[in-house]
Amino acid sequence: MSFWRWLSAAWWNREIIDRRVAAINAVAGVNVRLTRIRGRGTLVDISSRAGWQHPWQTLPAWDPAAGRWSCTVKPGFVNGVSPLVESVDLLDTPAIPLRSWRAIPADGLDPIPPFFKALGVRAPLSEVSVGGSGALTIDLTQRDISLPPRLLVACDVYLAQARVQQTSTVTAVDATGASGLVVDYATGLKTTELDRVGSRPRLLTGLYQAAKDPSLSEILLGLDADDGTDRHPISTVFLLSPENALAGSTPDGTWTPYVRHATFWNLCHAPRNVAPPKPPPPIRLFTGLALGLGDAIANQTLAPVNELAAILFNVLNARSNRGIFWSI
Repeated sequence: MSFWRWLSAAWWNREIIDRRVAAINAVAGVNVRLTRIRGRGTLVDISSRAGWQHPWQTLPAWDPAAGRWSCTVKPGFVNGVSPLVESVDLLDTPAIPLRSWRAIPADGLDPIPPFFKALGVRAPLSEVSVGGSGALTIDLTQRDISLPPRLLVACDVYLAQARVQQTSTVTAVDATGASGLVVDYATGLKTTELDRVGSRPRLLTGLYQAAKDPSLSEILLGLDADDGTDRHPISTVFLLSPENALAGSTPDGTWTPYVRHATFWNLCHAPRNVAPPKPPPPIRLFTGLALGLGDAIANQTLAPVNELAAILFNVLNARSNRGIFWSI
């Protein structure tokens, strides 16, 4: 029987491959940065300047004159149009200020990416949360303390595209019960955001949050938060502090930038462009009971039900004009 049949893949990787890799002494060079982690190996970071720059490629840099971080973004296009950055064409490659930094981890927003955990970014030692019943939950998961602690902050770069909003109104015209409940349903279009910022796409920085379709209860209560803008993520710029930085420290030129891209190609955008839905006929009840006396009683009792029915009809027939982005 051949000797090689007795060698497992796990043994080969552990005894041959891992030892050979461990013996390699990586050397930093132009556009290549190394971070050696004691007992764990070496992280190799290749600068984005070393290769082809795709559309929307984000390059952060410290601006010593302004005393802040900024970035440049390789121009990309939305429907063949370049975005504006604070009234400046992205084709002019403006330096985009990065102002709204958020700490990582952030409650309900950002966990610590594994890459940065390996560099010393730590979660709080104990996480205290309150459950729906009022019970306290304390997470005492052990942290890796083999590395000096570091801080991490992030800022998103994203596109914003204004569009037409569809509106709807449900009005109770006659709720006295004398002639039954009459509900008028009207639809229309609103161009508030288009009038304010124009139809050209804009490149913004801060916190990107994906749009969520409103729930039925939010629509019924008039809490639909559609602001007439579609958004699309471009990248996230991370800043990693030096070792043992004090909590709450302001990022400066000693912090190290990293970028996570979400978009790599030119984009198209389109709203749904739906036609206003056909309004339902007015709801009017005539029961003919007790020579009309029963009409008033029944109509008063069923008035809230009828109004709710009209609103539900609105929900089922009206569609948002929210749009989508896609790459080409």
